[in-house]
Formats: sequence, structure tokens, C-alpha cells
Amino acid sequence: MAKTTHSGRVTRSNAGSTTTTTQVDPGVEALWRLAQSCNETLTYCLEQGGEHVEAGHIRCLIDTAEIANITADFIARGSEHVDELKEVAVAVAECTQESCEEFEGDETMAACAEACGNVVEALR
Repeated sequence: MAKTTHSGRVTRSNAGSTTTTTQVDPGVEALWRLAQSCNETLTYCLEQGGEHVEAGHIRCLIDTAEIANITADFIARGSEHVDELKEVAVAVAECTQESCEEFEGDETMAACAEACGNVVEALR
């Protein structure tokens, strides 16, 4: 019989033996990818300069990377406060997605916007 915990860990019991397998929650994985994407995009934007370093856009990238990491940690721990954090993470990711989509034709910004959309979809 298999039992899944909040962190995604699956425990199976067979005739007296127990095996534990770690399976990462898809939302957690999407959040980790988003945090990485935002940090890489932040570096890219700082190198590009100009409109890429507009204060509001930079704040969006930083806020999204931070909330993505925090939310992933809360999900992995099975925190009782995870639902509230998911709502905030979705709102912040949507803001960053919109900001990145303003840079039409920029592959780095498009990739970040896509990572934001993946989190919004995974957490809803």
C-alpha cells in the first residue's frame, strides 16, 4: 500500500518492508524553475540596461524569485499556511509574466514569462 505525504514522499509497505521514494510535487518543481529563471533573467536585464533595468521590472523579478523559493519550501514542508502563499505566488508571477511579455522578440524575457505562466497553471 502506498501513502503520499505533503512533501511528495511516497512510502510503500510490502510484506513487512518499507520503501521510501521521493517524488517532487509538480508545483514545487515549477516554482524552483521559476526562481532560477527569474534570477537568470535578472542578470540578463542588468547586462542589457535600458528598459530592462526599469525599477518596477527589476522588483518584479526579485519578488518572484523570492516568493517562488519560499512557496516551494512551504509546500515541501506541508505547512498549514501554504494556501495563502500560493495565492501570493500566483499574483506575483502574473505581474512578472506581464512585465516580461512587454519585451516582444526577446527570447530570455519570453522564457521567463513562460516559467511564470507554468507556475500560475500549476498552483491554481
